[in-house]
Parts: sequence; structure tokens; C-alpha cells
Amino acid sequence: LTGTRFWEEAGPYTYLDTLRSSGIATYFWSNLRDEPTGQMILAAENLGSKLLVGPGTHCAVPPDFDFVGEVQRHFDQHLRGRPAPASARVTWWVEEAPAGKNWRQGERWPGVDAPRQRWYLASSGADGQLQARSPRRASREFAVDYELGPPDAFAFWVQSQHGRGLSFTSAPLAQDQELAGFPLVRLRVASNDPEPLLFAYLEQISADGSADVLAFGRLAASYRKTGTAPYDTLGLPWITGLSADHAPLAPGREVDLDFALTPVSRVISSGSRLRVVVTGADPRQRNLADLRKDPAPRISVVSGRNGSWIELPLRPLS
Repeated sequence: LTGTRFWEEAGPYTYLDTLRSSGIATYFWSNLRDEPTGQMILAAENLGSKLLVGPGTHCAVPPDFDFVGEVQRHFDQHLRGRPAPASARVTWWVEEAPAGKNWRQGERWPGVDAPRQRWYLASSGADGQLQARSPRRASREFAVDYELGPPDAFAFWVQSQHGRGLSFTSAPLAQDQELAGFPLVRLRVASNDPEPLLFAYLEQISADGSADVLAFGRLAASYRKTGTAPYDTLGLPWITGLSADHAPLAPGREVDLDFALTPVSRVISSGSRLRVVVTGADPRQRNLADLRKDPAPRISVVSGRNGSWIELPLRPLS
């Protein structure tokens, strides 16, 4: 509408060199249940800034943490020249950690360079499986479900979308695990629609059967091209988003979509299962009614060695 490249004008990555050489002190804060948290982590890493990753949703003040004092000390140090107590650069919360051990500190958030395990989306059988071994080649198809209830345009998180697309579920975990970092998704898909939208959700299913969305991400399939970012993405795929890279799908042609999910910092208890849900719509889409197509697009998700997978920054807890 404006004829401008808004993100290049407004995003700090355009001005990284200026910001780095300016001497300006920066402090980034976001919470685990808030979508911009991944961007805050990237910004803090690129600028060497202090970083606070708390629990909860958008603008929720972290519990059991002297938030006002933290902010005041930062301003006192950099605007008034008052010495600040020595502290680590990064402070973060670990969900579901033992009581009193939720807050951690270090010079880097552990998810920055966390090793990942590849788990495959397997389409064998009546239900999809999430498994460590490479499955046989197969595919499962679903029709995009637009019946998601009233639009929830200003929700910062989302409830389980199981049943509104395809689900792939792991076996119960044999021991407690810590999930800290950015899950990465590769979806190999085909569609009868040239412009499908893909949404992926990582969920934890507790032993009592309750489901909790841990992370999510999405990508317009026709804008799947990745490139080299003008900043450090910490190894995450970077989508160019350029009109020149727009590539609608040909009917039946398989393409690969690579994208990161929102960051996670959580203890996954033994007996829990992990589930990946793939859909073609999300209740937070503000223009979902305008995007709706009739008949609904059909999307196939392909499994196999060169098929769909998720990489999880997961490590066993001793």
C-alpha cells in the first residue's frame, strides 16, 4: 500500500553496523509464550545485548524477579554512570523445572547453539507417528479446515490444533528431557492449490492426556525460497520474502518448506509424548474469512528419508 519495504526500514538489521558502533546500550525482554521472542533472541545475539526471557505471555512481568530493579539498574549504569552489580548477559526461565530452579543465567541462552535431534514425520498406519528412525516413503492428505471458531486475531498463543489437519505423535519419553532452543521443521508437501499456507505446531501430551502447544511456525508455500540473511540467524533458515522469489506450486509437485518454530525452554517429563500438528489455517489469522477457499485446498505431507521431519533441541536430564 505504501510502496516501501517496511521491514527493511523498520527492522534493526538494516542498521546493525550503526547500532554496534554507536555505544548505545540495549536490553531485550520477551516471554516464552509470546511470538516475537525469537526475534528478541536474534537481536540480542547480533548486538551483544543483555537479554531476559521470561515465562508467560505478552508483557507479563516475570514472577519472583526484581523486574523494576533490573530496569532501573540498567538505566542507572548507562545513563547515570552508576556501577552495576556483576551479572550474566542472559537470564532465562525454564518451564516445568523443579521449584526454585526455573531461573537460569549465562553468557548465552543455551538454545543458541543447542544440538538437535531429527525426528521424522511417519505416515504409516492409521495415525501419524513421530519417530527417530527414517520411515518408508508415504504421504497423508488433508483438506484445509476453516471451521476454527471466531477469529482470535489478538491472541499471542494458540490452543491445540489437533484434529484440524495431520498429527504425528511420538512414543512416551523414557526419561525427563530438557527442550531448549528453536525447533526446525522441514515439510515436504504437495497441493492442488498453488498458494497453500502451512502451519506447524509442536505439542506436549502429558501422561493425563492433556495437550499444550510448546512452539509454532508457518510459511506460505509459494514464498519458500531461503537465502543468506544480512545478520546472524544462529543457523535458522531465512526466508527471502521477495516478489522475485514467488513460486506458486504446480499441482501434485512436491516442494520442501524449511522454517523455524518459536523458541522453547522447558523440561519435558518422562511419560509425556511429543506431537507435531500440521494445518492449512490458524484461528489467529485476521483475514481468515477472506482467505477461505471453496472447495478447500487439499495438502499432502510426504514422509520418508527425504520427506518431512522436525529437529528438536532435546537432551536427556541425568
